[in-house]
Amino acid sequence: MKTCVLLVEDNRDDVELTLTFCADVAPQLEFTVVATGAECQAALTREREQPFDALVLDYTLPDMDGLTLLRAIIDMDYPAPVVIVTGRNTVETAVEAMKAGAMDYLVKSSDHWEHVPRVIEAAITRYRLSHENQRLQAELQVHATELEQAVRQSEREKARLHAVIDQLPEGVVIFEGQDGRMVAANRAAEQIWGHAFIPNVSIPEYARRYRMENLDGTLRSPEHTVAARVLTTGQPILSEQMTIVRPDESRITVLVNGAPLLDEQGDVTGAVVVFQDISEMKQLEYLRDEILSIASHELKNPLTVIAGYSSLLNRSVAVERDDRARRAAATIRQQATRMRRLIDRLLDLSRLDLGRMVLQKSTFDLALLVRTVAEQQQELATGHALRLNLEHETLFIDGDYTRLEQVLINLVGNAIKYSPDGGNITLSLGIQREIDIPGAVCGSAIPDTGPFALVQVHDHGIGIDGDAQKQLFTRFYRTKEAAHIATGQGLGLYISAEIVRMHGGVLCAESMPEDGTTFSMVVPILPDQET
Repeated sequence: MKTCVLLVEDNRDDVELTLTFCADVAPQLEFTVVATGAECQAALTREREQPFDALVLDYTLPDMDGLTLLRAIIDMDYPAPVVIVTGRNTVETAVEAMKAGAMDYLVKSSDHWEHVPRVIEAAITRYRLSHENQRLQAELQVHATELEQAVRQSEREKARLHAVIDQLPEGVVIFEGQDGRMVAANRAAEQIWGHAFIPNVSIPEYARRYRMENLDGTLRSPEHTVAARVLTTGQPILSEQMTIVRPDESRITVLVNGAPLLDEQGDVTGAVVVFQDISEMKQLEYLRDEILSIASHELKNPLTVIAGYSSLLNRSVAVERDDRARRAAATIRQQATRMRRLIDRLLDLSRLDLGRMVLQKSTFDLALLVRTVAEQQQELATGHALRLNLEHETLFIDGDYTRLEQVLINLVGNAIKYSPDGGNITLSLGIQREIDIPGAVCGSAIPDTGPFALVQVHDHGIGIDGDAQKQLFTRFYRTKEAAHIATGQGLGLYISAEIVRMHGGVLCAESMPEDGTTFSMVVPILPDQET
């Protein structure tokens, strides 16, 4: 899907460098370029089939400065984030731009255009999260008002309300009186805190019993708890993050929202506090940033060097005279280019949870793909022998060649890595009407509508015990045995299983400790291939 960007820049060199770089590494960005503030305002008022998703403004323009234009855009209420590009590398400039309403800023340098795709994507993400947060805050205020009205009802209605609250997935705690006695909490709150609800506990006792910390690890005092501040100010407190320390000393990060309960005269009679466990989201954010950093910095640079040297090799006189060397140099260049594409697409994997991974499908020969992967990996596996057992010379499917190649390379690569003593690794290919893999652990539900292609990768390596197999396709999970043999992020099998699932198939594993592992990739084939 295209991301439409309005670039307001009068420096032709900066425009050319930015467009050239983004066309190579971020082809999804579609730029419209104008040189003045007036042209920018005209472009924003002009009717378009697809509105701009982001605006990138130069700080210095021929007819006005970037901040003046930014304020004009904010007044227009145009629904897109704004990024300021400035040559003034000062904190004051950044603060001024952010206060004026910019989502981000970028300092001009000799290579600042290389950061444009990342900054645009981050600005769009923050813009959408900000608007979503506003929507959630509004919803919370509505819910708090409804809850306030319900608390005033009779004991029978209060019991009904407690029953409803008890079914909510978020933790909810209700405080009454100016001293903030905790009078009710649902089951989700008890699970978050790690122990049963204790009624009629005041806020100071509440802070002592339920240990709370700020994100920097400092202890949160009773007067700084969300409940105490809501009771004191009579105002809602929204989207505040903190850490809860359970009785077993385990820590979880929660998102806290609080709202006052008012009587008919508008006086504060209590407070409701809602806790949402965001520990997994925090871990995902950390690992996502780590993966994106590795992909953009640790992998792209050496691949660029490889591609450059392969081009030099291909032009050398010695290589031109040697057919085998020329083919080898060409293969290196082709594979480096393919890996660079994969690295760029790796950035899309962070969107798996959002369901935004897009497969580039075409009809291709799966048997040829299996042979190609086996040949490529054999050259890397000096202590292993890769054997092929193909029941069909050709077998056409409709799928994403690069993604399924990525899956097979991951499976064969794992078979090589976790067979430290060498030996045979067998790649087999066949057709099955129904999938029957007894005792296997699968990354998703097994499809029931065939026919299917069944690709299996079997090794004689260290194997996987039963408990570890249950979590094999869980993101970020690695067995202890695997961690001792090779480094990794624990994402390969999770990503592979998701790719196969998106093809309408399933990825499964069968293994016994010290007796090897068989991975089975099942994908639908074209109807006329069954015979």
